[in-house]
Amino acid sequence: MRNPNRGLGAAVVFVSVVFAACISEPRLSASIQLQVTSNVTVYDFQTVPVGSGSSTNPMFVISPAGSADDDYITSISLDPGCPDFALNLQPPLSTGSGSGSGSSVGSAHVFCMGGSAVPAGVGGSGYGGGCTPVQYMFGATFTPHLAAQQFCDVHITTMSGSGAGSGSATITLTGSGQSPMFLMSVSPMSIDFGDVNLNTTSGSRIVTVQNTGSGSISVNGSNSDPTTFSTPSLATFTLAAAQSKSFTVTCNPASPQTYNATLSFATNAAQGSLSGSTSLTCRGANTSLVITPNPIDFGSQLLGAGALTRNVTIQNGSASVTLMNFRFTNAGSDISYPSGPPGPFTIPMGSSANFVVQYTPSTERVTGPLGSVTFDIGSGSNNSNIPITGGAEPGSIGTAPASVDFGPICAGGSASQDVMVFANAAGTVRLAPPTAPGAPFTVSTSSTLPIDLIGNHGSQVIFNAKVQTSTPGKLGGTLTLNTNIPNMPTRQVALAANVLPMGVTPTPDQVRFGAVAIGTSSPPKQVVLTNCSGGPLTVTGTTFAGTNPSEFVAPATPPTTLQPMESAAFLVLMSPHTNGPKSASFVIMHDPGTSVVAVDGTGFAGTDTGTTGDRETYYACATNRPATMWPIALAVLVLRRRRKRVR
Repeated sequence: MRNPNRGLGAAVVFVSVVFAACISEPRLSASIQLQVTSNVTVYDFQTVPVGSGSSTNPMFVISPAGSADDDYITSISLDPGCPDFALNLQPPLSTGSGSGSGSSVGSAHVFCMGGSAVPAGVGGSGYGGGCTPVQYMFGATFTPHLAAQQFCDVHITTMSGSGAGSGSATITLTGSGQSPMFLMSVSPMSIDFGDVNLNTTSGSRIVTVQNTGSGSISVNGSNSDPTTFSTPSLATFTLAAAQSKSFTVTCNPASPQTYNATLSFATNAAQGSLSGSTSLTCRGANTSLVITPNPIDFGSQLLGAGALTRNVTIQNGSASVTLMNFRFTNAGSDISYPSGPPGPFTIPMGSSANFVVQYTPSTERVTGPLGSVTFDIGSGSNNSNIPITGGAEPGSIGTAPASVDFGPICAGGSASQDVMVFANAAGTVRLAPPTAPGAPFTVSTSSTLPIDLIGNHGSQVIFNAKVQTSTPGKLGGTLTLNTNIPNMPTRQVALAANVLPMGVTPTPDQVRFGAVAIGTSSPPKQVVLTNCSGGPLTVTGTTFAGTNPSEFVAPATPPTTLQPMESAAFLVLMSPHTNGPKSASFVIMHDPGTSVVAVDGTGFAGTDTGTTGDRETYYACATNRPATMWPIALAVLVLRRRRKRVR
């Protein structure tokens, strides 16, 4: 599978000492300003065993972006369709009485508190004069239930203390579920054929054996009553990882009694001695009535779907029969009959009667027995039972990645990115043709739509998103995925691109580090220089200039040549030595001249207020290194981006 999170390009040339950074700049639309900054904007939980929680518990820090900012966090939320990710908002977004109390209804205040420069309880006057920034911290967890890489965006929205504007930032979470080497499932757990006329063959039912582990397994099956219950050969068969095999089962009773049997499946000791089984039940019925369908099967439905109905026919092939009553046995309130013949009533020989059974999938159920409908014939001592089967499973889709940022591209060029779509819950979801984004974005797929996405990432569809335009500017679009999921039929994938004019352009044009404690180093942030000129560009080095150049750090850069439409990425960080606002210019020197990016942040002494937790966890990016140990030898990446980004 192609990596959907490959970063900024396909070909990467390391020209300095490299360290693994998990930080990137927040993706913002052209109409929204950055009011707050987060210490991490991409976090990878790495590989986590299916069914287990992540061993790392990252904490994310939201700080004011500028030294005079006074902002509210109005919401922190996950993308819909991310059942394996969860947020831990500790403390919860508070409910206060306004800016004077440092919070507003349903929001957290992020600002500067204390010190001679700020009146008590009022923010927005800068971090100078011993002022300590108030930050907000929250955590996230990843508990995968399927073996696949997953992505989810955390959306942070803010409002300025004056109410003059709003902002947003995004943190992308990713992680991969890993199955054990040997794991097997057998479904369903049981099958009830109900009443079957003597010496006739019931309708067929399906038993499925699936390899849910990561290694190949050899399975041997057996049938405890092959005379009554017929199946194909269950002799030893091999299943590769994620492969399954299905068997049809029928019942042919010879006498009016109840038959029970078991289909058993097992692996050998070298493959974990796995085992699974399906219990079978069938009752021989000596009656002239033929009831169809048998069973009354609703299949697997999505939880919350509308009511479904099945028409049931009772055919009498012998003497007249009086049906005293029909009733549901062991069925819940989601099973009903909206219409049917009144009882008692008589079915003459050769005639039939009809009624309707209704199932409303409002309660989550594993696909299997839903109960039965019982027909009381004559005095009531002669009954006929027909099983009802079906289930309701949650429906949800995931995408990888959760959103697409094509990054900086040259006007007249193009970039493309694959987006994988899959069902990330148990229910099978019908994916319809998407609502395409507006120009200059396009989306295509080789799959024929509509198509069923099998639950728990049993299948997937790949879309290719592309942007191509000659008009410079920051662009945004939305790919809307259309499904049959009740109450949530659409899923949106945000698309963004920064189209650059001819020339040499650094992005972003401003890097804000927020608050950084004196004597520590911030997580690094990235600056990308893109060559949109007509010829090669030689980068000769970098430096800092301006008011506080010594408070910021970047590595010495050896000469690097960029061909047209190629980019170089530089990692920079802030390492304050004194208290207060800091600003400088990050200068990239190249043969036509220089490119300049404004950088700023605030140094402060002391411990954050209003926060809890271990800051080293998130500053060290889960590497078990304290914040003060961020390496200074950083990476310069040359990224090949010609007319089309390699997929």
